[in-house]
Amino acid sequence: MSAASDRINVLLPRVLPWAAAALIVSVSYSLYLQPIVTGYTKSRAEAQSLETSLRRIQITVDRGRQTAWPDEAEPLRLFEARVSKDDHVADVAELLTAALNDSATDGKLRNLAIGTGDDALPSVPAGARKPGPGEAEPIDPRWSLFPYQLRHTPVSLSFDCSYQTIVNFLWRVRDLPTTIEVRSMKLTRGLPLMHLEFTFFVFQRGDSTAPAVQQPVQPAPETLAPPRTEDPAQNPFTPRLLRPSSGRSGG
Repeated sequence: MSAASDRINVLLPRVLPWAAAALIVSVSYSLYLQPIVTGYTKSRAEAQSLETSLRRIQITVDRGRQTAWPDEAEPLRLFEARVSKDDHVADVAELLTAALNDSATDGKLRNLAIGTGDDALPSVPAGARKPGPGEAEPIDPRWSLFPYQLRHTPVSLSFDCSYQTIVNFLWRVRDLPTTIEVRSMKLTRGLPLMHLEFTFFVFQRGDSTAPAVQQPVQPAPETLAPPRTEDPAQNPFTPRLLRPSSGRSGG
């Protein structure tokens, strides 16, 4: 045998146990430890993502706690302030006519015509109302958010004027004694003037339809009847005390 073979035969018994141990460790890591490490890494990444989301939610919650709770009665107060309980159809028509005259600074206002409906039309706050024969489309359903009876009067306004007069007029349509809802505005080009047809509803507020809050009726305190007592002699189930016998017989 050569010297190299002798060296291999000497080193093989020393290296073989270490090689076997390394193989066992490698196989054990691949079969058992690697899935555990991979799952732990994945779970840690998901936990970090959840912690980031939790911090964001906590910041949002803290920011919401610092915000004042909205006043639920404020929309009703604004509604009562902006929708008058009185009939202001004539006032609105007069103000719009004055605004139109003030807007026509060039003196090119022609064929002014204004008309109103015969009677105010009721509007049901509980939902949208279908239009009747000859009526315009129903009012905006958002009016049903307020618990009030409403009446609206259709008003139409038409005239011929310059484009600058129209711009000035629309800018002045504000600060009215009650709320209006613009239904349509048709602008027709003409020579030398333009024709505008303006249709809107004038609203009048009625009574509130909110149900009245009723206080719960407190029941009257019941008088407890005194406990019923029975005569022991009348009740066969009442136990009786028997005295012990003296042990004597006879008289």
